[in-house]
Amino acid sequence: MKMLYRRNDVIRDGLIYSLGDTIAALISDDFSLNRLVGILVIGATIYALEIPNYFRWIDQQIRQENNPRSTVGRSLLAMLYFNPLWIARHILFIRLFMHQTSDGVYLRLD
Repeated sequence: MKMLYRRNDVIRDGLIYSLGDTIAALISDDFSLNRLVGILVIGATIYALEIPNYFRWIDQQIRQENNPRSTVGRSLLAMLYFNPLWIARHILFIRLFMHQTSDGVYLRLD
């Protein structure tokens, strides 16, 4: 499968992720201009390349049919992508943009 990086994906993903994160930041009283710009850039670069291509791959694997098997299969593949590691990476980006690199939270492997 050829990877696509289209202008529509860049604009859409940059806006979607920055708007969604800004709403969450405003609700939690954690808004930062650095965070807004950072998520806009991540959304327009990394996410705009990864996410549309992954969903195009899902389209190739499972045809869009109006039946439970197709719906469940497509949903499971989407959940496989947006797993805890993806969420952790997104939180890492937010923390970096807000300059929160050491607040006593560490990963322990014991």
